[in-house]
Amino acid sequence: MASLSRKRKADPPHNFVIKKTPQEEVSNANPPHRSEDEETEDWLNNNCTGWNQDNKTYMIPSEFPYKTEIHGKPDVGKLAEKRVYDLLKEFGENTDQPMLVVYSYQFHQLVDYFEEGPSVKSKYWMKGEHDFVIIHREFGIVFMQVKAAVKTEKEYKNADKQLDKDITSLTNALKKKLTISKKRKVKDEVQKEMKTRHPAVVVMPNCPRHKAGADKPGCYQEDCATWAAFKTWWDANIPYRPDEFTLYEQMAMRFVSPAILQVKYDETGEMLYQLTMEQLNYYRNDTPKQYITGPAGSGKTWLLVQKAKEVAESNADHKVLILCYNKPLSLYLENEFPEGEYTNVRIMTLWSLLLCKIKKPTKALSELSLTDKKELVYECVDELNDSSKSQGCRIYVSEHIFVDEAQDMYEGWWKLVDALHNNSKTETRYKWVFLDTNQLVYNRGLRGASIPPEIFTDAKKMNTIIRNTHRIFDCSNKFLTLCGAKLGHSVRGPDVKWIDSLSGRQVHHLIEGAKLVKEEVRDLKRKQVAMSDIVVLTRNKKESDLLKGHLSKESKDIETQDAEQAIKDPKQSAITVDSIRRFKGLERKVVILVDPPFDDERESEKGLTYVGMSRSFCLLVILTTKEFKEKYSAGSQQEHTDQPSTSKSAH
Repeated sequence: MASLSRKRKADPPHNFVIKKTPQEEVSNANPPHRSEDEETEDWLNNNCTGWNQDNKTYMIPSEFPYKTEIHGKPDVGKLAEKRVYDLLKEFGENTDQPMLVVYSYQFHQLVDYFEEGPSVKSKYWMKGEHDFVIIHREFGIVFMQVKAAVKTEKEYKNADKQLDKDITSLTNALKKKLTISKKRKVKDEVQKEMKTRHPAVVVMPNCPRHKAGADKPGCYQEDCATWAAFKTWWDANIPYRPDEFTLYEQMAMRFVSPAILQVKYDETGEMLYQLTMEQLNYYRNDTPKQYITGPAGSGKTWLLVQKAKEVAESNADHKVLILCYNKPLSLYLENEFPEGEYTNVRIMTLWSLLLCKIKKPTKALSELSLTDKKELVYECVDELNDSSKSQGCRIYVSEHIFVDEAQDMYEGWWKLVDALHNNSKTETRYKWVFLDTNQLVYNRGLRGASIPPEIFTDAKKMNTIIRNTHRIFDCSNKFLTLCGAKLGHSVRGPDVKWIDSLSGRQVHHLIEGAKLVKEEVRDLKRKQVAMSDIVVLTRNKKESDLLKGHLSKESKDIETQDAEQAIKDPKQSAITVDSIRRFKGLERKVVILVDPPFDDERESEKGLTYVGMSRSFCLLVILTTKEFKEKYSAGSQQEHTDQPSTSKSAH
């Protein structure tokens, strides 16, 4: 892997890049296009109910997202911004202000620059940060740049320059859809409008007004003392518009959008990505050590990847270890950290780590008992904590550790992670651990024993699901034990397709299932669904291997590959056939479950069914028996009348 000190082009800052995966139609080659305004309006309707009609203040984000201390010392800049954040919130709530207050987002915008002449133009990158943008239904737009300094001179000038960027950014947004001949005119009009009717204000909550001078208008220490003092300043300095602000909704789209959506620009165009506020808050809150829980599809793996990339890029001399359980998931993660770019990142499965302790394993992983596995974990912990012992896995001690799907690991894993973590009291060393007990499908019988209660006491929650459609979420929700889970979008998606024609004799299920899979795959192919978008999942690897054999006999035109092949050396003409366990942590547009275990008696089987159902972000097809379909329906908390069973006679 190449050095991270390589020179980069002037790219946008670190992009949030999670796919907007829920889809309405299976035949689309890509997720359906939705405009930035549509995404933003959906988010506002879900998170700020009444934003365009109530006399209410909405803070975005809803809580101040940053720490105000660094290594135990006050962060003066963030303290000043938090003071203004709290002030605007109190002012809005106490005086019923109909406004959206957007705090702190980075922008890196491709801006049109017009030179003299009728058609001469060029583009340039402009980046900066809006400290506060107030979108008010009666007062219009108010920009605020906050400076913590107690004197004005240099900091005031810097803030003033940033306000000019704010105006240019708005100008460019408004003229995007105009013809070239109108753009020069609209720039002048917007700048005039901003100066006369939409103030751009420097806020210095630590600087007394008398130190500023009459030539530096702004909001100062006295004005920020209380919300009532701020109201007095507001009434005197923010011009009231007797006509309601006609661009309110348009400006809400413009300024709320970058807080929840990040746009990546390149030479060929734009790609829009969706980010939930939960993910954004965790990413920006930047707590060095934390446990995070969340159901399938809430973006845990995405958040791990993005944070690990940021840490690796900003600490090139530090080692970053990413630990997971599944081999296919580790291959997926390796693709996210391309060879030649991240020399300080190592991605390992727990088993590959434990192999450092047993140089020549006499048994395969599947042949080891739970006792054997736990003993290996504790032996590695002892070795790491005793410098007199052999090197073994000590070579993997790292400054930063990220763990995905921790609930699957053997008892004592948390002690192993702590022993591998090169902790330091003087530097920020990250240890982020992600887990979900809804997806406990390995090590059956270890629920609770493998995860200490204190981990859940301290864990942060990500409850917004962004991968599954409403119909898939409703179907899998029966097996979801985590309270408070909700969807972060409004995509309904296709009906879940139930085919309950498997016979009661389980020994025949894979033979019958292969015939049904053949029909479904051929039907999807006729609908222009790419074969690489289809995955067929069974209960275990042995069954998936048998199913592939039956499929090859049933149809010579259906190619298959397992999950590892689909990641390492993918065939676009092949469907993926593997076990639910091995596909854990991954996703596909279409998922066909063959005889999933609808067995409510065992927690691990409920988890297996839930994991299988939640792998799909568009179409879920379930091949089962009438008995288990009826058992599922009877156990559901509510019947989904919009999801009729699609029965087929047995072959």
